[in-house]
Amino acid sequence: MLEGLPKLHLYTGDGKGKTTAAVGQAIRAASHEKKVLFLYFNKKNTPEGESKLLSQCGIKTHFFASEHPSSPGGLSLSVMRKETLKGIKKALTALKESDYFMIVMDEILISLRDSIINKEDLEPLLKLSCPSPVYLIMTGRGAPEWLIERAELVSSIEEIKHPFTKGKKCCPGIEY
Repeated sequence: MLEGLPKLHLYTGDGKGKTTAAVGQAIRAASHEKKVLFLYFNKKNTPEGESKLLSQCGIKTHFFASEHPSSPGGLSLSVMRKETLKGIKKALTALKESDYFMIVMDEILISLRDSIINKEDLEPLLKLSCPSPVYLIMTGRGAPEWLIERAELVSSIEEIKHPFTKGKKCCPGIEY
């Protein structure tokens, strides 16, 4: 018997905390012995990042398209698209396996916003009927209206004040 479509949750907006919210959700699910997959997009895998802790909690992590084309030394658009599509395929395979409770696609919305991927690339994830409830969490700036309408939950994180605007550098344990 088919349970239905994935339950889509979006964390978007220009404020800090989208990934932090997704990490919190993933840890909460894992604490209930739920199987979680955390897919990173547009980020490098660093030894001091939260992926280490997620792995210790039994959450599988994978990194795709690690250097946005706008970053110094970033990937070309074609390589970025290829890597992002690999991550989408990984998420689709996990949805088909049906033993995941939650799949997080961190910063995937940046790839959508910047036209590295398009609506048609994400549609298979959103239309796949799952035999058990699956939460699909997507984070990043610039969630499009069509995706917001499709989502069950949307949180927009607004920046009111941030040390970056005063020239402060990233702080380990806060920004990464």
